[in-house]
Amino acid sequence: MDAAGGLPVGPDSVLVVDDDPEIADLLRAFLESKGHAATTAGSLAEARRRADDAALVLLDLSLPDGPGEVLLKELRTRPDAPEVLIITGHATLETAIAAVEAGAAGYLAKPFDLDELETRVGDLLARRRLAAETARRHSGLAQRLRETEALLSVASTVSSTLDLVEALRRICRVLAGLI
Repeated sequence: MDAAGGLPVGPDSVLVVDDDPEIADLLRAFLESKGHAATTAGSLAEARRRADDAALVLLDLSLPDGPGEVLLKELRTRPDAPEVLIITGHATLETAIAAVEAGAAGYLAKPFDLDELETRVGDLLARRRLAAETARRHSGLAQRLRETEALLSVASTVSSTLDLVEALRRICRVLAGLI
């Protein structure tokens, strides 16, 4: 945990945002029993402070200082936004559609089966890890492509002349352009 009482940062950290402390603690304990780092927040203000450390936010729509949709919309604007799974006792078709349109990864109406919750949490965290791994590999491949293009440019420059001095001049120009 950090000094502010936040989550240990990691790929499986979950923030439970619910205005009912008993439900929040039950969900936190359940998630911890399944191997996830979890913490709770009972308000929008507290959730805003802790959301940066979470890979997944379980978000109640009804909070004492505003609707959960506000936090969902704020999180969607962040570059490395956590996944958000809506958990609510005030489920309607309209709230479900609004949540998904706002970027929620899923929607569960209370009361829900804890095994269903664990399945959803596991799937969302696995998807997040896969996306991170894909981005890491993409970055590595992009770097290798740049290196290969540089080598190809140098090889093309060398093969275009038999004059060693001219070849070195061309190589220096190519390398200066790459740098």
